[in-house]
Amino acid sequence: MRSLIPIFTRMASRHWSYWLTLVLCFLAIGGFSRLSYQNFLHLQAQNIDRLSVFNEVLLPLAGIVILMLILMSIVSVCLILPQLELKGHSFLVIHSPLTSSRLIGELLLASLRLSLWPLVYAALIFLIIFWHSEIDSWRLTIMCLGILLCWLASILIVIAVCSKPRGSIFTMLIALSILAFILAIELGASFSYPEVNFRGIFIPFLRLREGVLKYADLLGYGGWFILLFSIACLRLNYWRLRPVRSSWLFSFAGTLVILAAVWLPGKVDITKDQRNTFSSELVYKLNSLAEDCNLVAVVDTDIARQEVARGFELLKGFLPNASLAFKNRQSLGPNYAQSGEFIQFSVGKQTQLVAYPFAVDVKTAFEQALDTLLSRREQTVTFLEGHEEASPFGKSTSDVTQFYTDLKSAGWPVIVQGLTGRALDQTTHLLVVASGKQPWLPGEDAKVIRYLEAGGNMLLLLDPDSLIPETIERYIGLERAKGTLVDWQGYQSGTPHPAILIARQFEEHATTANLKQLLAFPWTMGFELSPELSSGFQSQAIVKTHAGVWNETKIEEESLAQQTEQGELVQSFNVAMSLERELEKGKKQKIIVVGDSHFLSDSAINNYANRQFALNLISWLTNSAILNENRYQSDRYFAPSRWGHWMMLWGFSFIMPLSLMLILGGSILREQMTKRYSE
Repeated sequence: MRSLIPIFTRMASRHWSYWLTLVLCFLAIGGFSRLSYQNFLHLQAQNIDRLSVFNEVLLPLAGIVILMLILMSIVSVCLILPQLELKGHSFLVIHSPLTSSRLIGELLLASLRLSLWPLVYAALIFLIIFWHSEIDSWRLTIMCLGILLCWLASILIVIAVCSKPRGSIFTMLIALSILAFILAIELGASFSYPEVNFRGIFIPFLRLREGVLKYADLLGYGGWFILLFSIACLRLNYWRLRPVRSSWLFSFAGTLVILAAVWLPGKVDITKDQRNTFSSELVYKLNSLAEDCNLVAVVDTDIARQEVARGFELLKGFLPNASLAFKNRQSLGPNYAQSGEFIQFSVGKQTQLVAYPFAVDVKTAFEQALDTLLSRREQTVTFLEGHEEASPFGKSTSDVTQFYTDLKSAGWPVIVQGLTGRALDQTTHLLVVASGKQPWLPGEDAKVIRYLEAGGNMLLLLDPDSLIPETIERYIGLERAKGTLVDWQGYQSGTPHPAILIARQFEEHATTANLKQLLAFPWTMGFELSPELSSGFQSQAIVKTHAGVWNETKIEEESLAQQTEQGELVQSFNVAMSLERELEKGKKQKIIVVGDSHFLSDSAINNYANRQFALNLISWLTNSAILNENRYQSDRYFAPSRWGHWMMLWGFSFIMPLSLMLILGGSILREQMTKRYSE
């Protein structure tokens, strides 16, 4: 039997609307790639965090490519059967000896051949981007697979509409309306019910573009292909007055396959850095978790909900009973109406808040939040009381109630305990001594020494007037500098008092690695740590002052001036230092001394990066992960050659579409001249 593919192809390719649509597709893809490329170079020059070539350039471009492929498919298909009907040549189809399935197959192949060119054009752009950046090739491959599947499903929808033609323009409008309706239904279902494994035509592309190949998505696409192909055959059989029983059976089978895909488990993360898979350590913790994990996402936009839902989908793979609820800030009451967006993770009685937008990708944000929450559940932070220390429950501006709230929100169990009549709580993982102002009772220091000798961690916050037993000072090797540090340069730059120290440069330490702002230390004490060599401690500076600071011994005086004869020295002082030593079984004991308790008090914790620094100290002392917002991404930079830069700016957006227009115009002119001479 003679194939109709050449006839179908020649019929559509000779129509002016086909070539006009192709030129418009090239202009749209090229122009959008140029804008995305220029925007990325602008952001790259500003060193924007979380910048990604894949997210900023390839993902938006992939969406445009799908739209252009759908447009070309609609035009190509609607220039075949409807044109035959319009020109009175429908008998070629009605009386063809070919079966309806064979005719639909040939129409599909002809449509694929006619609408392929936007994908080829986009592939050239993808190759340029891949050649000049370090994007994940496997993720790019799976994204292209998603484009192909969406394209094929869209063509089948258009063919199903065109199988009983009613005119080209009318058929195009019907096809566009149906595709838009399907897309709206899928997006609405995805945003409104993110916990439902919806298997549509376009939504699985959102997972495929992230590098996740789910078996259910592939099975779902297979079911859609069977269903749409059978619907096209069914409509064509009605037009040709042929039996329709087999088409009904295949339609029913395709529907069953789509429904079965909802319950098919299993997926493959084929990305190079496993960006869609939790670490093996976290997976072990999740598998051994007895309590339920509940998430509350207080976000406002549908895009934010979609991103949170993607992270929740990763979690559901290990905790099927996990729940996710979306709320808006207005529903939480007036206290939250003006607050930022956040996600609350809860396991049992422990909770942790993560600010939104995330500082890292959603997988890493979920992984860090869950790992930190599960790790901190057994890391009790004990605040010492009984000597007028800064209190987590006090109402004075020198107390640390906000810091206590931050610790609870970050997932640490926090208790307050005195030493009178009992030893430290056995669950204590970190002891916080926040600047006592009263003498210690006899025997209390011995309890702290025993805790330290057993390998306990401690955060010691000292002010110039703090009282701490000499035995503890000797144990950690503390040597105080007299008086209060004065930062005259900071005072001249605008601080309210010379005793407010501004720290601009930090030592190389994990607690300061991600700080991007200054630190403010009010009424600070300088010190040195020189532990005995037999103790095995290694000391390291964390924050030091600049060289223009002096230790003022009479800070209460109105007129301050450095006086060498009073023992006041102008030099760089240590403000924060750490002690660390190896214990048995690979464990480490950690101590941090800060010559100021006021920096995390309610009156100062919101200044500059004070809050982040205080939380970093606790994280380091409890061996918890410190979030590094500048985490390296392999595709953060685009380094094009001169040729690649020219192609992205001019080649794809102007030169190639213009060349196609000139070729098209020349072809039309030659055809008209040929007709004129033949007449």
